[in-house]
Amino acid sequence: MGIFNSKNWNGEVFLKYLETVPKVKTNAFIKAGIFRTRGDLKARLVDQVGGNYITEPIVGRIGGDALNYDGSTNITSSGLDTYTRGMVVAGRAKAWKEYDFTADITGKNFMEEIAKQVSDYWDDVNNTTVLNILKGIFAIARFANNTYDITSAGTTTVSATSLNNAIQKAAGENKNQFKLVIMHSQVATNLENQKLLDYWKYTDADGVERNSELASWNGRTVIIDDSLVERTETTAGVYQASITTKATAGDKIKINNVELIAGIDFSLSTDSTTGNAAAIAAALNESTDASVNKFTWSNSSGTLIATEDSGYYGLTGGFTVTVTKTSGGTLVVGTVSNTTPAVAGDVYSTYILGTDAFDYCDCGAKIASEVWRDPKASGGYDELITRQRKLYAPKGFSFINTALTSPTDSQFATSTNWDLAVSSGGVYYPTKAIPIARIKSTG
Repeated sequence: MGIFNSKNWNGEVFLKYLETVPKVKTNAFIKAGIFRTRGDLKARLVDQVGGNYITEPIVGRIGGDALNYDGSTNITSSGLDTYTRGMVVAGRAKAWKEYDFTADITGKNFMEEIAKQVSDYWDDVNNTTVLNILKGIFAIARFANNTYDITSAGTTTVSATSLNNAIQKAAGENKNQFKLVIMHSQVATNLENQKLLDYWKYTDADGVERNSELASWNGRTVIIDDSLVERTETTAGVYQASITTKATAGDKIKINNVELIAGIDFSLSTDSTTGNAAAIAAALNESTDASVNKFTWSNSSGTLIATEDSGYYGLTGGFTVTVTKTSGGTLVVGTVSNTTPAVAGDVYSTYILGTDAFDYCDCGAKIASEVWRDPKASGGYDELITRQRKLYAPKGFSFINTALTSPTDSQFATSTNWDLAVSSGGVYYPTKAIPIARIKSTG
Protein backbone atom coordinates (compact mmCIF):
# COMPACT_ATOMS: atom_id res chain seq x y z
CA MET A 1 0.00 0.00 0.00
CA GLY A 2 1.11 3.62 -0.40
CA ILE A 3 2.57 5.37 2.59
CA PHE A 4 0.00 8.16 2.41
CA ASN A 5 -3.10 5.98 2.20
CA SER A 6 -4.82 7.32 5.31
CA LYS A 7 -7.53 4.65 5.30
CA ASN A 8 -4.97 1.87 5.67
CA TRP A 9 -2.44 3.78 7.79
CA ASN A 10 -0.69 1.81 10.53
CA GLY A 11 1.66 4.00 12.57
CA GLU A 12 3.30 1.09 14.39
CA VAL A 13 4.17 -0.65 11.13
CA PHE A 14 5.61 2.58 9.76
CA LEU A 15 7.78 3.18 12.83
CA LYS A 16 9.10 -0.39 12.69
CA TYR A 17 9.86 0.19 9.02
CA LEU A 18 11.87 3.30 9.93
CA GLU A 19 13.96 1.29 12.37
CA THR A 20 15.26 -0.84 9.48
CA VAL A 21 16.95 2.24 7.96
CA PRO A 22 20.50 2.83 9.26
CA LYS A 23 20.94 5.89 11.49
CA VAL A 24 24.65 6.58 11.08
CA LYS A 25 25.10 9.28 13.71
CA THR A 26 22.76 7.87 16.35
CA ASN A 27 24.19 4.38 15.94
CA ALA A 28 27.71 5.75 16.34
CA PHE A 29 26.72 7.28 19.68
CA ILE A 30 25.08 4.06 20.85
CA LYS A 31 27.82 1.68 19.68
CA ALA A 32 30.49 3.81 21.32
CA GLY A 33 28.60 3.55 24.61
CA ILE A 34 28.10 7.32 24.83
CA PHE A 35 24.37 7.00 25.61
CA ARG A 36 23.34 5.17 28.77
CA THR A 37 19.79 4.13 27.93
CA ARG A 38 17.45 4.85 30.83
CA GLY A 39 14.11 3.21 30.14
CA ASP A 40 13.13 3.83 33.77
CA LEU A 41 12.91 7.59 33.17
CA LYS A 42 9.89 7.24 30.88
CA ALA A 43 7.80 5.77 33.70
CA ARG A 44 9.06 8.36 36.19
CA LEU A 45 7.92 11.24 33.97
CA VAL A 46 4.32 10.31 34.63
CA ASP A 47 4.84 10.78 38.36
CA GLN A 48 6.43 14.25 38.24
CA VAL A 49 5.01 17.68 37.51
CA GLY A 50 4.38 18.40 33.83
CA GLY A 51 5.60 15.04 32.59
CA ASN A 52 8.70 16.64 31.05
CA TYR A 53 11.17 17.33 33.88
CA ILE A 54 12.87 14.91 36.26
CA THR A 55 14.82 15.70 39.41
CA GLU A 56 17.23 12.91 40.30
CA PRO A 57 19.82 12.46 43.06
CA ILE A 58 23.35 11.38 42.17
CA VAL A 59 25.26 9.42 44.77
CA GLY A 60 28.84 10.63 45.12
CA ARG A 61 31.87 8.86 46.53
CA ILE A 62 33.15 8.71 50.10
CA GLY A 63 36.27 10.74 50.81
CA GLY A 64 38.16 12.83 53.32
CA ASP A 65 41.62 12.50 54.85
CA ALA A 66 42.43 9.39 56.87
CA LEU A 67 42.98 10.09 60.59
CA ASN A 68 46.01 9.10 62.56
CA TYR A 69 45.29 6.02 64.65
CA ASP A 70 47.61 6.62 67.59
CA GLY A 71 45.51 5.91 70.64
CA SER A 72 44.79 9.58 71.37
CA THR A 73 43.31 11.10 68.19
CA ASN A 74 39.52 11.04 68.10
CA ILE A 75 37.96 9.33 65.08
CA THR A 76 35.51 11.61 63.27
CA SER A 77 33.10 10.67 60.52
CA SER A 78 32.02 12.36 57.31
CA GLY A 79 29.01 11.83 55.10
CA LEU A 80 28.49 10.72 51.53
CA ASP A 81 28.03 13.57 49.06
CA THR A 82 24.72 13.42 47.18
CA TYR A 83 24.18 15.70 44.19
CA THR A 84 20.92 16.75 42.57
CA ARG A 85 20.41 17.08 38.81
CA GLY A 86 17.49 18.16 36.66
CA MET A 87 16.72 16.46 33.35
CA VAL A 88 14.32 17.74 30.68
CA VAL A 89 12.59 16.19 27.66
CA ALA A 90 12.92 17.72 24.19
CA GLY A 91 9.79 17.40 22.08
CA ARG A 92 10.05 17.79 18.31
CA ALA A 93 7.56 17.46 15.44
CA LYS A 94 7.68 17.63 11.66
CA ALA A 95 5.32 17.02 8.76
CA TRP A 96 5.71 16.44 5.02
CA LYS A 97 3.23 16.68 2.13
CA GLU A 98 2.73 14.66 -1.03
CA TYR A 99 0.40 16.04 -3.71
CA ASP A 100 -1.97 13.85 -5.69
CA PHE A 101 -1.00 15.56 -8.92
CA THR A 102 2.67 14.63 -8.41
CA ALA A 103 1.74 10.98 -8.05
CA ASP A 104 -0.48 11.21 -11.15
CA ILE A 105 2.43 12.52 -13.20
CA THR A 106 5.18 10.24 -11.90
CA GLY A 107 3.20 7.11 -11.09
CA LYS A 108 5.70 6.50 -8.30
CA ASN A 109 5.18 4.94 -4.88
CA PHE A 110 7.31 7.01 -2.50
CA MET A 111 7.10 4.67 0.52
CA GLU A 112 10.69 3.42 0.63
CA GLU A 113 12.26 6.78 -0.21
CA ILE A 114 10.13 8.65 2.34
CA ALA A 115 10.96 6.12 5.05
CA LYS A 116 14.68 6.47 4.37
CA GLN A 117 14.55 10.25 4.39
CA VAL A 118 12.41 10.49 7.53
CA SER A 119 14.81 8.27 9.44
CA ASP A 120 17.84 10.27 8.28
CA TYR A 121 16.04 13.53 9.03
CA TRP A 122 15.41 12.59 12.67
CA ASP A 123 18.97 11.32 12.97
CA ASP A 124 20.20 14.81 12.04
CA VAL A 125 17.68 16.50 14.36
CA ASN A 126 18.81 14.43 17.34
CA ASN A 127 22.48 14.96 16.55
CA THR A 128 21.89 18.72 16.42
CA THR A 129 20.17 18.63 19.82
CA VAL A 130 23.15 16.87 21.39
CA LEU A 131 25.58 19.37 19.82
CA ASN A 132 23.59 22.30 21.20
CA ILE A 133 23.59 20.75 24.66
CA LEU A 134 27.37 20.50 24.39
CA LYS A 135 27.59 24.17 23.39
CA GLY A 136 25.51 25.11 26.42
CA ILE A 137 27.49 23.18 29.04
CA PHE A 138 30.88 24.25 27.68
CA ALA A 139 29.87 27.88 28.11
CA ILE A 140 29.73 27.34 31.90
CA ALA A 141 32.80 28.81 33.62
CA ARG A 142 32.94 25.95 36.15
CA PHE A 143 33.50 23.52 33.28
CA ALA A 144 36.44 25.41 31.75
CA ASN A 145 39.04 22.77 32.67
CA ASN A 146 37.51 20.32 30.22
CA THR A 147 38.46 22.54 27.26
CA TYR A 148 41.89 22.22 25.63
CA ASP A 149 42.27 25.55 23.80
CA ILE A 150 45.13 25.81 21.29
CA THR A 151 43.81 28.82 19.36
CA SER A 152 46.53 31.02 20.90
CA ALA A 153 49.30 28.42 20.88
CA GLY A 154 52.31 28.36 18.55
CA THR A 155 50.53 25.75 16.41
CA THR A 156 46.81 26.45 16.42
CA THR A 157 45.61 23.46 14.38
CA VAL A 158 45.14 19.91 15.65
CA SER A 159 48.14 17.58 15.64
CA ALA A 160 49.15 14.10 16.74
CA THR A 161 49.21 15.13 20.42
CA SER A 162 46.00 17.20 20.58
CA LEU A 163 43.58 14.41 21.46
CA ASN A 164 45.74 12.85 24.16
CA ASN A 165 46.51 16.22 25.75
CA ALA A 166 42.82 17.20 25.77
CA ILE A 167 41.52 14.06 27.47
CA GLN A 168 44.35 14.07 30.01
CA LYS A 169 43.56 17.68 30.92
CA ALA A 170 39.88 16.87 31.32
CA ALA A 171 40.02 13.52 33.13
CA GLY A 172 43.58 12.77 34.21
CA GLU A 173 44.03 9.06 34.88
CA ASN A 174 40.48 8.39 33.64
CA LYS A 175 41.29 9.48 30.07
CA ASN A 176 40.80 5.99 28.60
CA GLN A 177 37.04 6.30 29.08
CA PHE A 178 36.77 8.56 25.99
CA LYS A 179 35.36 6.72 22.95
CA LEU A 180 33.89 9.19 20.40
CA VAL A 181 35.07 12.40 18.71
CA ILE A 182 32.83 14.86 16.80
CA MET A 183 34.73 17.24 14.53
CA HIS A 184 34.38 19.69 11.64
CA SER A 185 35.50 18.54 8.17
CA GLN A 186 38.32 21.11 8.22
CA VAL A 187 39.73 19.52 11.37
CA ALA A 188 39.28 16.08 9.78
CA THR A 189 41.10 17.27 6.65
CA ASN A 190 44.04 18.48 8.73
CA LEU A 191 44.23 15.09 10.43
CA GLU A 192 43.97 13.30 7.09
CA ASN A 193 46.86 15.38 5.74
CA GLN A 194 48.92 14.26 8.71
CA LYS A 195 47.80 10.64 8.10
CA LEU A 196 46.22 10.55 11.56
CA LEU A 197 42.62 9.79 10.54
CA ASP A 198 41.55 6.35 9.32
CA TYR A 199 38.18 5.86 7.62
CA TRP A 200 36.27 2.67 8.28
CA LYS A 201 35.79 0.48 5.23
CA TYR A 202 32.74 -1.31 3.94
CA THR A 203 31.91 -3.34 0.83
CA ASP A 204 28.99 -2.06 -1.24
CA ALA A 205 26.39 -4.13 -3.11
CA ASP A 206 28.71 -4.36 -6.12
CA GLY A 207 31.56 -5.75 -4.04
CA VAL A 208 33.56 -2.50 -4.12
CA GLU A 209 35.37 -1.49 -0.94
CA ARG A 210 34.58 2.10 0.05
CA ASN A 211 35.16 4.55 2.89
CA SER A 212 32.24 4.90 5.31
CA GLU A 213 31.04 8.10 6.97
CA LEU A 214 32.85 7.09 10.15
CA ALA A 215 36.55 7.23 10.89
CA SER A 216 38.87 6.74 13.87
CA TRP A 217 41.51 8.91 15.56
CA ASN A 218 43.81 7.21 18.06
CA GLY A 219 41.27 4.41 18.31
CA ARG A 220 38.28 6.71 18.94
CA THR A 221 35.29 6.73 16.60
CA VAL A 222 35.01 9.99 14.64
CA ILE A 223 31.81 11.72 13.42
CA ILE A 224 32.30 14.64 11.02
CA ASP A 225 29.81 17.50 11.38
CA ASP A 226 30.22 20.90 9.72
CA SER A 227 28.06 22.73 12.25
CA LEU A 228 31.03 22.70 14.61
CA VAL A 229 32.47 26.03 13.58
CA GLU A 230 32.46 29.00 15.91
CA ARG A 231 33.14 32.60 15.00
CA THR A 232 34.39 35.73 16.68
CA GLU A 233 31.16 37.51 15.86
CA THR A 234 30.68 41.25 15.55
CA THR A 235 27.72 41.82 13.20
CA ALA A 236 24.90 39.54 12.11
CA GLY A 237 24.10 39.31 8.41
CA VAL A 238 20.70 40.84 7.63
CA TYR A 239 19.01 39.89 4.36
CA GLN A 240 15.69 41.19 3.09
CA ALA A 241 13.28 41.12 0.14
CA SER A 242 10.11 43.17 -0.33
CA ILE A 243 6.80 41.58 -1.25
CA THR A 244 5.57 44.11 -3.80
CA THR A 245 2.31 42.38 -4.76
CA LYS A 246 0.25 40.25 -2.36
CA ALA A 247 -0.30 36.54 -2.91
CA THR A 248 -3.30 34.70 -4.28
CA ALA A 249 -4.28 31.35 -2.74
CA GLY A 250 -2.15 28.62 -4.30
CA ASP A 251 0.82 30.85 -5.17
CA LYS A 252 4.11 29.22 -4.11
CA ILE A 253 7.15 30.91 -2.64
CA LYS A 254 10.34 28.94 -2.11
CA ILE A 255 12.86 30.33 0.41
CA ASN A 256 16.11 28.37 0.08
CA ASN A 257 14.90 24.75 0.42
CA VAL A 258 11.51 25.52 2.00
CA GLU A 259 8.46 25.85 -0.26
CA LEU A 260 5.35 27.53 1.16
CA ILE A 261 1.92 27.63 -0.46
CA ALA A 262 -0.33 30.66 0.04
CA GLY A 263 -3.47 29.71 1.93
CA ILE A 264 -1.97 26.41 3.12
CA ASP A 265 1.47 26.96 4.60
CA PHE A 266 1.02 30.65 5.29
CA SER A 267 -2.22 32.41 6.06
CA LEU A 268 -3.97 34.89 3.80
CA SER A 269 -6.28 36.07 6.57
CA THR A 270 -4.53 39.45 6.44
CA ASP A 271 -4.69 39.97 2.70
CA SER A 272 -1.88 42.48 2.14
CA THR A 273 1.84 42.49 1.39
CA THR A 274 2.54 43.19 5.08
CA GLY A 275 0.26 40.34 6.11
CA ASN A 276 1.94 38.01 3.61
CA ALA A 277 5.43 38.88 4.87
CA ALA A 278 4.39 38.41 8.50
CA ALA A 279 2.75 35.05 7.76
CA ILE A 280 5.74 33.80 5.73
CA ALA A 281 8.14 34.88 8.49
CA ALA A 282 6.08 33.00 11.08
CA ALA A 283 6.10 29.82 8.96
CA LEU A 284 9.87 30.03 8.42
CA ASN A 285 10.53 30.54 12.14
CA GLU A 286 8.68 27.27 12.79
CA SER A 287 10.66 25.35 10.17
CA THR A 288 13.46 22.98 11.23
CA ASP A 289 14.99 22.95 7.74
CA ALA A 290 18.70 23.74 8.06
CA SER A 291 18.59 26.18 5.14
CA VAL A 292 16.28 28.59 7.02
CA ASN A 293 16.56 27.79 10.74
CA LYS A 294 19.88 29.65 11.06
CA PHE A 295 17.89 32.90 10.75
CA THR A 296 15.31 34.76 12.78
CA TRP A 297 12.62 35.79 10.30
CA SER A 298 10.57 38.98 10.65
CA ASN A 299 8.46 41.46 8.70
CA SER A 300 8.67 45.22 8.28
CA SER A 301 5.88 46.83 6.23
CA GLY A 302 5.80 44.03 3.67
CA THR A 303 9.55 43.33 3.67
CA LEU A 304 10.63 39.80 4.63
CA ILE A 305 13.76 40.06 6.80
CA ALA A 306 16.22 37.26 7.72
CA THR A 307 18.69 38.01 10.54
CA GLU A 308 21.46 35.49 11.12
CA ASP A 309 21.35 33.76 14.51
CA SER A 310 24.35 33.79 16.81
CA GLY A 311 26.77 31.08 15.73
CA TYR A 312 25.97 31.50 12.04
CA TYR A 313 27.24 35.00 11.28
CA GLY A 314 28.66 34.99 7.77
CA LEU A 315 27.94 31.29 7.24
CA THR A 316 24.48 31.41 5.65
CA GLY A 317 25.10 33.21 2.36
CA GLY A 318 21.71 34.90 2.74
CA PHE A 319 18.57 33.49 1.17
CA THR A 320 17.09 32.97 -2.28
CA VAL A 321 13.49 33.42 -3.40
CA THR A 322 11.62 31.59 -6.15
CA VAL A 323 7.97 32.39 -6.87
CA THR A 324 5.60 30.06 -8.75
CA LYS A 325 2.18 31.55 -9.47
CA THR A 326 -1.06 29.70 -9.93
CA SER A 327 -3.23 30.55 -12.89
CA GLY A 328 -4.21 34.12 -12.15
CA GLY A 329 -1.72 34.32 -9.30
CA THR A 330 -0.37 37.68 -8.19
CA LEU A 331 2.57 37.18 -5.77
CA VAL A 332 5.64 39.28 -6.64
CA VAL A 333 8.81 39.41 -4.51
CA GLY A 334 11.68 41.82 -5.10
CA THR A 335 15.41 41.13 -5.22
CA VAL A 336 17.12 40.02 -2.01
CA SER A 337 19.45 42.66 -0.59
CA ASN A 338 21.81 42.23 2.34
CA THR A 339 24.00 43.77 4.99
CA THR A 340 27.27 41.86 4.88
CA PRO A 341 28.23 40.50 8.33
CA ALA A 342 31.57 41.40 9.89
CA VAL A 343 33.27 38.20 10.99
CA ALA A 344 36.72 37.40 12.36
CA GLY A 345 38.54 34.07 12.04
CA ASP A 346 37.10 30.59 12.36
CA VAL A 347 37.44 28.59 15.55
CA TYR A 348 36.51 24.90 15.52
CA SER A 349 35.18 22.93 18.48
CA THR A 350 36.03 19.24 18.51
CA TYR A 351 34.00 17.35 21.12
CA ILE A 352 35.30 14.19 22.78
CA LEU A 353 32.81 11.95 24.59
CA GLY A 354 33.28 8.95 26.84
CA THR A 355 31.35 6.02 28.20
CA ASP A 356 27.91 6.99 29.58
CA ALA A 357 28.48 10.67 28.79
CA PHE A 358 24.70 11.10 28.39
CA ASP A 359 21.69 9.51 30.00
CA TYR A 360 19.20 8.87 27.20
CA CYS A 361 15.52 8.00 27.10
CA ASP A 362 13.12 7.76 24.17
CA CYS A 363 10.08 9.04 26.08
CA GLY A 364 7.66 8.57 23.19
CA ALA A 365 4.68 10.61 21.99
CA LYS A 366 1.00 9.71 22.30
CA ILE A 367 0.79 9.54 18.50
CA ALA A 368 4.27 9.29 17.03
CA SER A 369 3.10 9.36 13.41
CA GLU A 370 -0.13 9.82 11.51
CA VAL A 371 -1.45 10.96 8.16
CA TRP A 372 -3.94 13.67 7.34
CA ARG A 373 -5.64 14.38 4.01
CA ASP A 374 -6.94 17.57 2.42
CA PRO A 375 -8.84 16.50 -0.72
CA LYS A 376 -9.35 20.04 -2.06
CA ALA A 377 -6.27 22.23 -1.65
CA SER A 378 -4.04 22.20 -4.76
CA GLY A 379 -6.01 19.28 -6.09
CA GLY A 380 -5.58 17.24 -2.92
CA TYR A 381 -2.62 16.17 -0.82
CA ASP A 382 -1.69 13.76 1.95
CA GLU A 383 0.44 14.85 4.90
CA LEU A 384 2.68 12.68 7.06
CA ILE A 385 3.00 14.07 10.62
CA THR A 386 5.70 12.79 12.97
CA ARG A 387 6.49 13.56 16.62
CA GLN A 388 9.09 12.54 19.16
CA ARG A 389 10.01 13.23 22.79
CA LYS A 390 13.56 12.39 23.85
CA LEU A 391 15.69 13.08 26.89
CA TYR A 392 19.43 13.73 26.65
CA ALA A 393 21.07 14.47 30.01
CA PRO A 394 24.85 15.03 30.12
CA LYS A 395 26.55 13.33 33.05
CA GLY A 396 27.14 15.58 36.05
CA PHE A 397 24.99 18.43 34.73
CA SER A 398 21.57 19.79 35.67
CA PHE A 399 19.16 21.59 33.36
CA ILE A 400 18.05 24.31 35.76
CA ASN A 401 15.35 26.15 33.78
CA THR A 402 12.28 24.29 35.01
CA ALA A 403 9.91 26.75 33.30
CA LEU A 404 10.58 25.31 29.81
CA THR A 405 8.15 22.63 28.69
CA SER A 406 10.37 21.58 25.79
CA PRO A 407 13.63 23.52 25.29
CA THR A 408 14.51 24.58 21.76
CA ASP A 409 18.00 23.89 20.44
CA SER A 410 18.83 27.54 21.07
CA GLN A 411 17.74 27.20 24.70
CA PHE A 412 19.83 24.04 25.08
CA ALA A 413 22.82 26.03 23.80
CA THR A 414 22.27 28.79 26.40
CA SER A 415 24.66 28.44 29.33
CA THR A 416 22.33 30.04 31.89
CA ASN A 417 19.95 27.09 31.50
CA TRP A 418 22.64 24.70 32.77
CA ASP A 419 24.89 24.18 35.79
CA LEU A 420 26.92 21.39 37.30
CA ALA A 421 24.91 19.14 39.60
CA VAL A 422 25.30 20.39 43.17
CA SER A 423 25.00 18.85 46.62
CA SER A 424 22.90 20.25 49.47
CA GLY A 425 26.15 21.56 50.95
CA GLY A 426 26.97 23.54 47.79
CA VAL A 427 29.61 21.12 46.47
CA TYR A 428 29.62 20.84 42.66
CA TYR A 429 29.96 17.57 40.79
CA PRO A 430 33.67 16.93 40.03
CA THR A 431 34.47 17.77 36.41
CA LYS A 432 37.16 15.08 36.14
CA ALA A 433 34.38 12.51 36.58
CA ILE A 434 32.55 13.85 33.52
CA PRO A 435 33.62 12.05 30.29
CA ILE A 436 33.11 15.10 28.09
CA ALA A 437 35.99 17.22 26.71
CA ARG A 438 36.61 19.74 23.96
CA ILE A 439 39.47 20.91 21.73
CA LYS A 440 39.30 24.47 20.39
CA SER A 441 41.48 25.01 17.34
CA THR A 442 41.72 27.02 14.14
CA GLY A 443 41.60 23.87 12.06
